[in-house]
Amino acid sequence: MFALTGYLIYKAGWGVMSLNIGNGDHHGSAISLMLGAIAPGVSYFSGPMLNFGDFARYGKSFGAVRKGNLLGLPVNFLVFSLLVVLTSALTIPFFGELTTDPVETVARIDSTFAIVLGALTFTTVTIGTNIVANFISPAFDFSNVSPQRISWRAGGMIAAVGSVLITPWNLYNNPDVIQCTLETLAPSSARCSGC
Repeated sequence: MFALTGYLIYKAGWGVMSLNIGNGDHHGSAISLMLGAIAPGVSYFSGPMLNFGDFARYGKSFGAVRKGNLLGLPVNFLVFSLLVVLTSALTIPFFGELTTDPVETVARIDSTFAIVLGALTFTTVTIGTNIVANFISPAFDFSNVSPQRISWRAGGMIAAVGSVLITPWNLYNNPDVIQCTLETLAPSSARCSGC
């Protein structure tokens, strides 16, 4: 994301970028709009918060756990949120239209190197995110069912095979379904469009 944002700044320039990228057509009260904006953030943080014990058990000290949580969750989330806003804003002068999907942004850049680097980056990020949010906790959960018979690695294998057998990609063929699911699971009164 840093490289993509830097590339777009280099090509488009700071001077032509505008952070006024919304369409201004909002329906509902200010409270419902705010809750709708908070809902995805809450749902993104729910997995790591619920699995806190799985990560904290290996911390060398309470201070190390606090520092890891501070850098890994809110600081990381804020930095990448800012990068997403900047990248999206820079697509308007660069492509002539707003593009909010970083995969689409990379695909539209006329450079094989950028496309390959983007594909490797998105693959690495997807694997890392899924290991943290969707693999470690189920591995411990299966192991805790029968610790004498199921090791953490065996629990991980059960989780991995199970995750393939339920074919979750069929549930998420449409990016709107992912956003709708997150907004539905998050504790808010947000309504998702397209559901």
